[in-house]
Amino acid sequence: MAKPKIAFFFPNFEVGGAERVTLNLLQGLDRRHFDCSLVLGEKKGYYLQELPADISVAALGTQRFFSLFIKLIKYFRRAEPDIFISVFPHFSLISILARNFSRAKTRIVIIEHSLFSRSAVNAQTLPRRLVARFIFPYLMKIFYRQAEAIIAVSKGVAEDIGRITRLKDKIKIIYNPIVNEAIYILMKENIKHPWFLSQEAPTLLAVGRLAKAKDYPTLLRAFALVLKKEPARLVILGEGSEKKRIEKLSRMLGISKNIAFLGLQKNPYKYMAKSSIFVLSSQQEGFSTVIVEAMACGLPVVATDCETGPREIIKQGKSGFLVPVGDYAALAKAIIKLLKDYPLRKKFSEEGKKRAGDFGIKRGVEAYKSFLLGLLKNHA
Repeated sequence: MAKPKIAFFFPNFEVGGAERVTLNLLQGLDRRHFDCSLVLGEKKGYYLQELPADISVAALGTQRFFSLFIKLIKYFRRAEPDIFISVFPHFSLISILARNFSRAKTRIVIIEHSLFSRSAVNAQTLPRRLVARFIFPYLMKIFYRQAEAIIAVSKGVAEDIGRITRLKDKIKIIYNPIVNEAIYILMKENIKHPWFLSQEAPTLLAVGRLAKAKDYPTLLRAFALVLKKEPARLVILGEGSEKKRIEKLSRMLGISKNIAFLGLQKNPYKYMAKSSIFVLSSQQEGFSTVIVEAMACGLPVVATDCETGPREIIKQGKSGFLVPVGDYAALAKAIIKLLKDYPLRKKFSEEGKKRAGDFGIKRGVEAYKSFLLGLLKNHA
Protein backbone atom coordinates (compact mmCIF):
# COMPACT_ATOMS: atom_id res chain seq x y z
CA MET A 1 0.00 0.00 0.00
CA ALA A 2 1.40 3.40 -1.01
CA LYS A 3 2.32 5.77 1.78
CA PRO A 4 0.50 9.13 1.84
CA LYS A 5 2.51 11.92 0.22
CA ILE A 6 3.13 14.97 2.44
CA ALA A 7 4.64 18.06 0.77
CA PHE A 8 5.92 21.17 2.58
CA PHE A 9 5.95 24.40 0.57
CA PHE A 10 8.32 27.38 0.96
CA PRO A 11 9.50 30.14 -1.39
CA ASN A 12 13.08 29.04 -0.50
CA PHE A 13 14.80 27.31 2.41
CA GLU A 14 16.83 30.14 3.90
CA VAL A 15 17.37 30.50 7.66
CA GLY A 16 14.20 31.27 9.61
CA GLY A 17 12.14 29.92 12.48
CA ALA A 18 9.50 28.35 10.21
CA GLU A 19 12.17 26.75 8.04
CA ARG A 20 14.02 25.40 11.10
CA VAL A 21 10.83 23.83 12.48
CA THR A 22 10.02 22.28 9.09
CA LEU A 23 13.54 20.87 8.88
CA ASN A 24 12.98 19.27 12.30
CA LEU A 25 9.72 17.76 11.04
CA LEU A 26 11.30 16.44 7.86
CA GLN A 27 14.07 14.87 9.92
CA GLY A 28 11.65 13.41 12.47
CA LEU A 29 8.50 12.23 10.69
CA ASP A 30 8.38 8.45 10.43
CA ARG A 31 9.01 7.30 6.86
CA ARG A 32 7.02 4.15 7.58
CA HIS A 33 3.90 6.34 7.65
CA PHE A 34 4.68 9.21 5.27
CA ASP A 35 6.41 9.95 1.97
CA CYS A 36 7.70 13.47 2.68
CA SER A 37 8.98 16.04 0.20
CA LEU A 38 9.82 19.72 -0.03
CA VAL A 39 8.45 22.09 -2.70
CA LEU A 40 10.39 25.34 -3.19
CA GLY A 41 9.83 28.40 -5.33
CA GLU A 42 13.60 28.47 -5.81
CA LYS A 43 16.01 25.76 -4.76
CA LYS A 44 18.24 27.79 -2.50
CA GLY A 45 18.76 28.23 1.20
CA TYR A 46 21.09 27.57 4.08
CA TYR A 47 19.04 24.66 5.43
CA LEU A 48 19.12 22.61 2.21
CA GLN A 49 22.43 21.11 3.27
CA GLU A 50 20.78 19.66 6.39
CA LEU A 51 17.90 17.93 4.61
CA PRO A 52 17.73 14.15 5.02
CA ALA A 53 18.96 12.35 1.90
CA ASP A 54 15.58 10.71 1.29
CA ILE A 55 13.68 14.01 1.08
CA SER A 56 13.02 14.93 -2.56
CA VAL A 57 12.98 18.62 -3.51
CA ALA A 58 10.74 19.96 -6.27
CA ALA A 59 12.02 23.34 -7.45
CA LEU A 60 9.48 25.49 -9.32
CA GLY A 61 12.11 27.97 -10.49
CA THR A 62 10.38 31.19 -9.42
CA GLN A 63 9.10 33.20 -6.48
CA ARG A 64 6.98 35.56 -8.58
CA PHE A 65 3.35 35.17 -7.64
CA PHE A 66 1.77 34.66 -11.07
CA SER A 67 4.52 32.34 -12.32
CA LEU A 68 4.36 30.44 -9.04
CA PHE A 69 0.60 30.09 -9.41
CA ILE A 70 0.94 28.58 -12.91
CA LYS A 71 3.73 26.24 -11.89
CA LEU A 72 1.88 25.10 -8.77
CA ILE A 73 -1.12 24.14 -10.93
CA LYS A 74 1.19 21.95 -13.02
CA TYR A 75 2.80 20.56 -9.86
CA PHE A 76 -0.56 19.57 -8.32
CA ARG A 77 -1.66 17.85 -11.55
CA ARG A 78 1.64 15.98 -11.81
CA ALA A 79 2.46 15.07 -8.20
CA GLU A 80 -1.00 15.26 -6.56
CA PRO A 81 0.26 15.01 -2.95
CA ASP A 82 -2.23 13.87 -0.35
CA ILE A 83 -1.43 16.80 1.95
CA PHE A 84 0.23 20.07 0.93
CA ILE A 85 1.48 22.16 3.85
CA SER A 86 1.99 25.89 3.27
CA VAL A 87 3.42 28.37 5.74
CA PHE A 88 3.38 32.05 4.72
CA PRO A 89 -0.07 33.66 4.16
CA HIS A 90 0.67 35.02 0.67
CA PHE A 91 1.89 31.65 -0.52
CA SER A 92 -0.94 29.83 1.24
CA LEU A 93 -3.48 31.79 -0.80
CA ILE A 94 -1.64 30.93 -4.03
CA SER A 95 -1.52 27.28 -2.96
CA ILE A 96 -5.28 27.11 -2.43
CA LEU A 97 -6.01 28.84 -5.74
CA ALA A 98 -3.61 26.61 -7.65
CA ARG A 99 -5.05 23.48 -6.04
CA ASN A 100 -8.54 24.61 -7.03
CA PHE A 101 -7.56 25.28 -10.66
CA SER A 102 -5.69 21.98 -10.89
CA ARG A 103 -8.75 20.08 -9.63
CA ALA A 104 -6.43 17.90 -7.59
CA LYS A 105 -7.83 16.22 -4.49
CA THR A 106 -4.90 17.45 -2.41
CA ARG A 107 -5.75 18.66 1.08
CA ILE A 108 -4.20 22.04 1.95
CA VAL A 109 -2.93 22.59 5.50
CA ILE A 110 -1.80 26.07 6.53
CA ILE A 111 0.70 26.68 9.33
CA GLU A 112 0.68 30.16 10.86
CA HIS A 113 3.96 31.07 12.55
CA SER A 114 3.36 34.79 13.16
CA LEU A 115 0.73 37.44 13.81
CA PHE A 116 -0.76 38.43 10.47
CA SER A 117 -2.51 41.38 12.11
CA ARG A 118 0.94 42.95 12.61
CA SER A 119 1.99 42.63 8.97
CA ALA A 120 0.50 46.01 8.02
CA VAL A 121 2.58 47.71 10.73
CA ASN A 122 5.77 46.05 9.51
CA ALA A 123 5.20 46.62 5.79
CA GLN A 124 7.92 48.82 4.29
CA THR A 125 5.81 50.67 1.72
CA LEU A 126 2.38 52.31 1.74
CA PRO A 127 0.91 50.03 -0.98
CA ARG A 128 1.99 46.96 0.97
CA ARG A 129 0.52 48.37 4.18
CA LEU A 130 -2.80 48.99 2.43
CA VAL A 131 -2.86 45.48 0.95
CA ALA A 132 -2.00 43.91 4.33
CA ARG A 133 -4.56 46.05 6.14
CA PHE A 134 -7.56 45.85 3.83
CA ILE A 135 -7.19 43.31 1.01
CA PHE A 136 -5.42 40.27 2.44
CA PRO A 137 -7.67 39.82 5.50
CA TYR A 138 -10.67 39.76 3.14
CA LEU A 139 -9.00 37.18 0.89
CA MET A 140 -8.02 35.07 3.91
CA LYS A 141 -11.64 34.97 5.10
CA ILE A 142 -12.69 33.64 1.70
CA PHE A 143 -9.92 31.20 0.85
CA TYR A 144 -8.70 29.91 4.22
CA ARG A 145 -12.04 28.15 4.67
CA GLN A 146 -11.04 25.98 1.69
CA ALA A 147 -8.05 24.65 3.63
CA GLU A 148 -8.52 21.41 5.52
CA ALA A 149 -6.95 22.84 8.66
CA ILE A 150 -4.96 25.77 10.06
CA ILE A 151 -2.18 25.02 12.53
CA ALA A 152 -1.12 27.82 14.87
CA VAL A 153 2.24 27.61 16.65
CA SER A 154 0.95 29.36 19.79
CA LYS A 155 -2.29 30.32 21.52
CA GLY A 156 -1.73 33.95 20.62
CA VAL A 157 -1.31 33.15 16.93
CA ALA A 158 -4.45 30.98 17.06
CA GLU A 159 -6.45 33.86 18.54
CA ASP A 160 -5.08 36.29 15.96
CA ILE A 161 -5.86 34.14 12.92
CA GLY A 162 -9.22 33.26 14.44
CA ARG A 163 -10.19 36.93 14.66
CA ILE A 164 -9.21 37.50 11.03
CA THR A 165 -10.74 34.42 9.41
CA ARG A 166 -13.53 33.55 11.86
CA LEU A 167 -12.63 29.89 11.31
CA LYS A 168 -11.94 28.84 14.88
CA ASP A 169 -13.24 25.34 14.24
CA LYS A 170 -10.45 24.77 11.69
CA ILE A 171 -7.61 25.99 13.93
CA LYS A 172 -5.42 23.61 15.91
CA ILE A 173 -2.51 24.64 18.17
CA ILE A 174 0.67 22.60 17.86
CA TYR A 175 3.78 24.00 19.53
CA ASN A 176 6.97 23.92 17.50
CA PRO A 177 9.21 20.84 17.77
CA ILE A 178 12.55 22.37 18.76
CA VAL A 179 14.80 20.58 21.25
CA ASN A 180 16.70 17.41 20.37
CA GLU A 181 19.94 15.69 21.28
CA ALA A 182 21.82 17.51 18.53
CA ILE A 183 21.53 20.78 20.46
CA TYR A 184 23.23 19.26 23.51
CA ILE A 185 26.05 17.95 21.33
CA LEU A 186 26.55 21.15 19.34
CA MET A 187 26.56 23.37 22.44
CA LYS A 188 29.80 21.68 23.57
CA GLU A 189 31.81 22.87 20.56
CA ASN A 190 34.61 25.33 21.23
CA ILE A 191 34.49 29.00 20.23
CA LYS A 192 37.57 30.77 18.91
CA HIS A 193 36.28 34.30 19.41
CA PRO A 194 38.45 35.99 22.10
CA TRP A 195 35.49 37.22 24.14
CA PHE A 196 34.60 33.62 24.93
CA LEU A 197 38.17 32.69 25.84
CA SER A 198 38.43 35.11 28.75
CA GLN A 199 36.35 36.06 31.78
CA GLU A 200 37.00 39.81 31.58
CA ALA A 201 33.32 40.68 31.20
CA PRO A 202 29.99 38.81 30.95
CA THR A 203 28.59 38.32 27.45
CA LEU A 204 25.03 39.06 26.44
CA LEU A 205 23.72 37.19 23.39
CA ALA A 206 21.03 38.05 20.84
CA VAL A 207 20.10 35.77 17.95
CA GLY A 208 17.76 36.54 15.08
CA ARG A 209 17.20 38.33 11.80
CA LEU A 210 18.40 41.93 11.76
CA ALA A 211 14.91 43.12 10.90
CA LYS A 212 12.54 45.83 12.10
CA ALA A 213 10.29 43.41 13.99
CA LYS A 214 13.22 42.28 16.16
CA ASP A 215 13.72 45.87 17.41
CA TYR A 216 17.49 45.84 17.89
CA PRO A 217 17.54 49.62 18.54
CA THR A 218 15.80 48.97 21.87
CA LEU A 219 18.42 46.33 22.69
CA LEU A 220 21.29 48.68 21.85
CA ARG A 221 19.85 51.53 23.92
CA ALA A 222 19.34 49.14 26.83
CA PHE A 223 22.90 47.88 26.44
CA ALA A 224 24.21 51.45 26.55
CA LEU A 225 22.51 51.86 29.95
CA VAL A 226 23.90 48.53 31.14
CA LEU A 227 27.45 49.63 30.34
CA LYS A 228 27.04 52.65 32.61
CA LYS A 229 26.50 50.27 35.54
CA GLU A 230 28.25 47.00 34.67
CA PRO A 231 31.04 45.80 32.35
CA ALA A 232 29.56 43.66 29.58
CA ARG A 233 29.79 42.62 25.96
CA LEU A 234 27.04 42.00 23.42
CA VAL A 235 27.24 39.38 20.67
CA ILE A 236 24.63 39.45 17.91
CA LEU A 237 24.14 36.46 15.60
CA GLY A 238 22.16 37.04 12.42
CA GLU A 239 21.92 38.93 9.16
CA GLY A 240 19.26 41.17 7.69
CA SER A 241 18.21 44.39 6.01
CA GLU A 242 18.62 46.49 9.17
CA LYS A 243 22.27 45.61 9.77
CA LYS A 244 23.80 48.90 8.59
CA ARG A 245 21.32 50.95 10.62
CA ILE A 246 21.98 48.89 13.74
CA GLU A 247 25.75 49.23 13.31
CA LYS A 248 25.37 52.98 12.79
CA LEU A 249 23.30 53.29 15.98
CA SER A 250 25.91 51.36 17.94
CA ARG A 251 28.52 53.91 16.84
CA MET A 252 26.23 56.85 17.69
CA LEU A 253 25.69 55.43 21.18
CA GLY A 254 29.43 54.95 21.63
CA ILE A 255 29.11 51.23 22.37
CA SER A 256 30.39 49.66 19.13
CA LYS A 257 33.63 48.42 20.73
CA ASN A 258 31.54 46.34 23.12
CA ILE A 259 29.43 44.74 20.36
CA ALA A 260 30.35 41.93 17.96
CA PHE A 261 28.20 41.23 14.90
CA LEU A 262 29.07 37.63 14.03
CA GLY A 263 26.52 37.05 11.27
CA LEU A 264 24.72 33.76 10.62
CA GLN A 265 26.18 30.85 12.53
CA LYS A 266 25.58 27.22 11.61
CA ASN A 267 25.90 26.41 15.31
CA PRO A 268 24.42 29.14 17.53
CA TYR A 269 24.15 26.71 20.44
CA LYS A 270 27.83 26.88 21.38
CA TYR A 271 27.40 30.64 21.85
CA MET A 272 24.28 30.10 23.94
CA ALA A 273 26.09 27.64 26.19
CA LYS A 274 28.98 30.04 26.85
CA SER A 275 27.15 33.36 27.22
CA SER A 276 25.83 34.91 30.43
CA ILE A 277 22.36 36.14 29.42
CA PHE A 278 20.16 35.75 26.35
CA VAL A 279 18.27 38.91 25.35
CA LEU A 280 15.31 39.17 22.98
CA SER A 281 13.99 42.67 22.23
CA SER A 282 11.34 41.86 19.58
CA GLN A 283 8.27 43.96 18.90
CA GLN A 284 6.48 40.76 17.91
CA GLU A 285 6.95 37.00 17.85
CA GLY A 286 4.69 34.19 16.74
CA PHE A 287 6.29 31.83 19.20
CA SER A 288 10.08 32.44 19.51
CA THR A 289 11.96 29.24 18.84
CA VAL A 290 15.21 30.91 19.81
CA ILE A 291 14.08 31.44 23.44
CA VAL A 292 13.48 27.71 23.82
CA GLU A 293 16.86 26.94 22.25
CA ALA A 294 18.59 29.34 24.65
CA MET A 295 16.80 27.78 27.60
CA ALA A 296 17.81 24.30 26.45
CA CYS A 297 21.43 25.47 26.54
CA GLY A 298 20.97 26.69 30.13
CA LEU A 299 21.11 30.37 29.23
CA PRO A 300 19.02 32.74 31.41
CA VAL A 301 16.57 34.77 29.32
CA VAL A 302 15.34 38.35 29.36
CA ALA A 303 12.68 39.03 26.70
CA THR A 304 10.14 41.62 25.71
CA ASP A 305 6.57 40.67 26.58
CA CYS A 306 5.24 40.52 23.01
CA GLU A 307 1.54 40.06 22.36
CA THR A 308 2.29 36.40 21.67
CA GLY A 309 5.22 34.07 22.06
CA PRO A 310 7.55 34.74 25.00
CA ARG A 311 4.76 34.90 27.58
CA GLU A 312 3.71 31.36 26.60
CA ILE A 313 7.25 30.10 27.27
CA ILE A 314 8.57 32.17 30.18
CA LYS A 315 7.05 32.28 33.64
CA GLN A 316 7.85 35.75 34.96
CA GLY A 317 10.48 35.71 37.69
CA LYS A 318 10.71 31.90 37.68
CA SER A 319 12.22 30.92 34.34
CA GLY A 320 13.10 34.37 33.01
CA PHE A 321 12.22 38.06 32.90
CA LEU A 322 9.60 39.68 30.68
CA VAL A 323 9.71 43.45 30.12
CA PRO A 324 7.43 45.81 28.16
CA VAL A 325 7.99 46.00 24.40
CA GLY A 326 10.13 48.97 23.39
CA ASP A 327 11.05 49.89 26.98
CA TYR A 328 14.85 49.95 26.87
CA ALA A 329 15.13 51.24 30.44
CA ALA A 330 13.15 48.25 31.76
CA LEU A 331 15.20 45.91 29.58
CA ALA A 332 18.42 47.36 30.95
CA LYS A 333 17.16 47.11 34.53
CA ALA A 334 16.33 43.40 34.10
CA ILE A 335 19.73 42.68 32.53
CA ILE A 336 21.58 44.52 35.30
CA LYS A 337 19.63 42.66 37.97
CA LEU A 338 20.62 39.32 36.44
CA LEU A 339 24.25 40.35 36.01
CA LYS A 340 24.45 41.23 39.71
CA ASP A 341 22.53 38.19 40.98
CA TYR A 342 24.32 34.92 40.22
CA PRO A 343 21.87 32.72 42.23
CA LEU A 344 19.00 34.17 40.18
CA ARG A 345 20.85 33.46 36.93
CA LYS A 346 21.38 29.89 38.10
CA LYS A 347 17.70 29.55 38.99
CA PHE A 348 16.59 30.85 35.57
CA SER A 349 19.07 28.47 33.93
CA GLU A 350 17.72 25.42 35.75
CA GLU A 351 14.05 26.34 35.32
CA GLY A 352 14.65 27.23 31.69
CA LYS A 353 16.14 23.83 30.92
CA LYS A 354 13.07 22.18 32.47
CA ARG A 355 10.73 24.36 30.43
CA ALA A 356 12.65 23.70 27.19
CA GLY A 357 11.93 20.01 27.68
CA ASP A 358 8.25 20.73 26.98
CA PHE A 359 9.19 21.59 23.39
CA GLY A 360 11.15 18.47 22.51
CA ILE A 361 11.25 17.42 18.88
CA LYS A 362 9.98 13.94 19.71
CA ARG A 363 6.84 15.38 21.35
CA GLY A 364 6.24 17.92 18.57
CA VAL A 365 6.78 15.43 15.77
CA GLU A 366 4.39 13.00 17.45
CA ALA A 367 1.75 15.74 17.60
CA TYR A 368 2.14 16.39 13.87
CA LYS A 369 2.07 12.66 13.13
CA SER A 370 -1.20 12.24 15.03
CA PHE A 371 -2.67 15.29 13.30
CA LEU A 372 -1.71 14.14 9.79
CA LEU A 373 -2.90 10.56 10.32
CA GLY A 374 -6.19 11.86 11.73
CA LEU A 375 -6.65 14.18 8.75
CA LEU A 376 -6.01 11.33 6.32
CA LYS A 377 -8.36 8.99 8.19
CA ASN A 378 -11.19 11.51 8.31
CA HIS A 379 -10.95 12.14 4.58
CA ALA A 380 -10.28 8.63 3.38
